[in-house]
Amino acid sequence: MATAYDMYTIAATKDGSSSSQIHGVDNLVEINIAMDPTTAAITNLFESQINGYLSSANFGPVNL
Repeated sequence: MATAYDMYTIAATKDGSSSSQIHGVDNLVEINIAMDPTTAAITNLFESQINGYLSSANFGPVNL
């Protein structure tokens, strides 16, 4: 049986460049987070915490 999750993916280059590869080497740091879609309170808490961090780095907010 398949299960659906709310998925968050955060990806950044290791050196801050706009290119994900340098001479064919993967230069990405990637974090994938799967959350149970029935836990709205936990999802909202996670989004408020991650959005505070993203805002401090001048990125836009995330939401599902």
